[in-house]
Amino acid sequence: MSTRTPTILIHGLWFRSPVMWALGRDLEKIGLDVRYYNYSTTRAPTSASIERLAELIDRAGPRVNIVGHSMGGLLAIEAAHVSKAGAGTIVALGSPFQGSAAARWVARSKIGSGLLGHAADFFEHEFQLPNQERWKVGIIAGSTGMGLGTLTRVLSGAHDGTVTVEEASLPGASKLVVPASHTSMLWSSHVKEQLKQFLTAGEFRSSAS
Repeated sequence: MSTRTPTILIHGLWFRSPVMWALGRDLEKIGLDVRYYNYSTTRAPTSASIERLAELIDRAGPRVNIVGHSMGGLLAIEAAHVSKAGAGTIVALGSPFQGSAAARWVARSKIGSGLLGHAADFFEHEFQLPNQERWKVGIIAGSTGMGLGTLTRVLSGAHDGTVTVEEASLPGASKLVVPASHTSMLWSSHVKEQLKQFLTAGEFRSSAS
């Protein structure tokens, strides 16, 4: 029976699990038992995706790591609230816990609203930290403003091209800002090293910018 820590990777909006494979391979190299959570980001009710993820967490073992990109980080936090027995570490990469100006812009049109589907309301949900005695939460936000979100002209302050640094905040969570865009953070060597640091030591390297 494996003694490696189960580590669940969760993709973001409009993607599927393959986008997380490169990151997963790097985490496997440090001895983590990587698993992938696949879900429909727009067609399935987010409540159903959260419940299914919470069940996966409870089956994984007494302690689990969860890494969620963008919408995946939002899902991770909500599933931690729902989980009956889960405990461990959550790291959210570019997750808009304070709402998404870019998503609101997309939702203004009928076509855009259709593209967001069930995710539209979820981005405006009020997120809170799960039980801090059971879960340690870290957030990595990007500050390299490259991406389709820049075309909306609704992103203010530092941002990763889709989510602002301010949006990627959750009171009580550890937070690190890195020079990466919303999607490139999945391949950034700097992000990977900081992620490994948080999953193994429970904190980011203080020397990071």
